[in-house]
Amino acid sequence: MRTRPFCPAAGGCQGCQRFSLWLISLLSPETWLRFAVWFVIGCAVYFGCSIRRSVLGRDAAGASGSVPRAADPRSR
Repeated sequence: MRTRPFCPAAGGCQGCQRFSLWLISLLSPETWLRFAVWFVIGCAVYFGCSIRRSVLGRDAAGASGSVPRAADPRSR
């Protein structure tokens, strides 16, 4: 078995991973559909908020002032 840096117990976790995958495989299609819907909603919220608050988003907005600028901690 090859050792992995910063994770000496990773080799022993294969059984846990297989057990988790086995449990996941037993989930009903209805559960997978619910997961997919909530995953898409979560991604939309996450990326929607991150685009609004990103530095690139502020640069794209230009001088219009539509995106509020946060105080730059490096300017102190």
